[in-house]
Amino acid sequence: MQRAYRERKYQIKKHFDRVGGYQNVERARRHPPNDWTAQAWNDIIDLLFLTKEYRRTSEKNKVTRSTSTHKC
Repeated sequence: MQRAYRERKYQIKKHFDRVGGYQNVERARRHPPNDWTAQAWNDIIDLLFLTKEYRRTSEKNKVTRSTSTHKC
């Protein structure tokens, strides 16, 4: 169950990045995933993606992944 949650969160973050991401949050807000309401999409952006803790963790993980020698 935890794996399914992580995978879904990953897919949603990937969609966020593809439609604007941190460079264009307003554009990302206007393009929710097909199976999401605009309200739910804006809530996840505000309550998850734009929090300092999430962004800090995301950046730290990006650096870790880029220096990792283990590739799946």
